[in-house]
Amino acid sequence: MRNRLSVSTPVRKISTERKRRKSLYLNNYTVLLRIIKAANDKLDPENVIATIMDNIQKLIPCEAWSVLLLSKNQEELVFQGARGTAAGNLRHEKLKVGEGIAGWVAQKGRAAVVNDVAKDRRFNSRFDQINRFRTRSVLCAPLVSRNQIIGVVELINRRPHNRQFTRQDLTKLKALLGSISVSLHNALLFQETEKLTITDDLTKLYNNRYVNQRLGEWISLHRRNGKQLSVIFLDLDGFKEVNDRHGHLVGGKTLVEIGKVIFSQVRKEDIVARYGGDEFIVIMPRTSPEQAVSYAEKIRLAIKNHDFHAALQHQVRLTASFGISVFPDHAETLTELIQKADNAMYAVKYSGKNAVQLAL
Repeated sequence: MRNRLSVSTPVRKISTERKRRKSLYLNNYTVLLRIIKAANDKLDPENVIATIMDNIQKLIPCEAWSVLLLSKNQEELVFQGARGTAAGNLRHEKLKVGEGIAGWVAQKGRAAVVNDVAKDRRFNSRFDQINRFRTRSVLCAPLVSRNQIIGVVELINRRPHNRQFTRQDLTKLKALLGSISVSLHNALLFQETEKLTITDDLTKLYNNRYVNQRLGEWISLHRRNGKQLSVIFLDLDGFKEVNDRHGHLVGGKTLVEIGKVIFSQVRKEDIVARYGGDEFIVIMPRTSPEQAVSYAEKIRLAIKNHDFHAALQHQVRLTASFGISVFPDHAETLTELIQKADNAMYAVKYSGKNAVQLAL
């Protein structure tokens, strides 16, 4: 009897441990599938990143975690999302490829498990100083899609505090990122393709296709909210002379500069677009006629006083004529709103140029 007991007790313990491990494995596997499915359903990079950020703690508990994507020139990593104690104001902060542990991972394309950053010469404490945080351990892995590194995911300080990141943690992270990287890459490519269809090739502002697509939606929204929506339409005075005198290359650079000038004078919520040729349009949500006239005057003076020489290496002076229409004061449809602003702009052209006029 004694012998049977001495043998059966360890067997029972082993069986219980196996069940616990199997349950943990199935739970992790279920979480992985849920995250991957959610990411695959998204075509917006921000939503895919949010899916990673919202769920990564369920797999590997830690104090802070972030997603960094490579810039277009492949020289920098840009924080796209950061959560936890060390998040602070890291969004859109940058570090050079090769800088810190995350930069090393992006440069080498290999994951890193560092459980004592004080002993690792790759560690850079710059972001700890920004957020008054202490990094003790780091788990970082690359986001790889189609043999191309698109960024990294970094986890900081394994929880609970006495725990270290393990090879098992790395395996789980790699299993997650293997599928999510493709979803994120697809979303980034889709976003880039979408941008090409709604962005002006020269100025990188929105184009008339975007305005025509979205203005109707904005009008509907402002109709429901009972708010005013203002449209500023402007045409450059004497732009043909720039092309004739300096050539089309300088003319193109001039339009790029004009776009920057307009953009610098409006609010974040305003939409600036190149409507065609040397015509530009500004859509201003929740803006009264008086406010629109004030902003148009700011833009007019900024263009009139702008020094183009630094950008063009030529002496160029330009002015612009402005027409403004407001929903619902002057029109209630997309076509009428643009037409009224266009008519007001041409009235300025015929009466001496370089001025602002509100639609009748």
